[in-house]
Amino acid sequence: MKVTISYQIEYEDLPKTMAQMLRNLYDIEYPEAGRHFLEARTHMLTGCHSEALGSIDTLRQDLAKVDQKLVEYSNIIQGFAKAEVDLKSGMPPEGLMPTPSSNTQEVSAENIVDEKSEND
Repeated sequence: MKVTISYQIEYEDLPKTMAQMLRNLYDIEYPEAGRHFLEARTHMLTGCHSEALGSIDTLRQDLAKVDQKLVEYSNIIQGFAKAEVDLKSGMPPEGLMPTPSSNTQEVSAENIVDEKSEND
């Protein structure tokens, strides 16, 4: 079962975070795919054709996982690139959460009750 998760990071940290995510993908997922590729090759050279087919099937599954993550990463990077263009053109980027300003006012329940009594 697939689930979607999300988390927030600072806008300026996105390039570094994406670089780390790509590095992790390469370090963790890609070596497994490379190992299955070499296994398939070895099985073919030693005449173990059914084992080669098994290694190729596993390799295809590994590469599908890598591809799915790369699609997700591409979408994130495209959104970041669009936000960069929007910022340079003076438009507020979509999805960018504004930093709370100092113009906000804290209201307690007591203040609301007091204001209602005064207005009645």
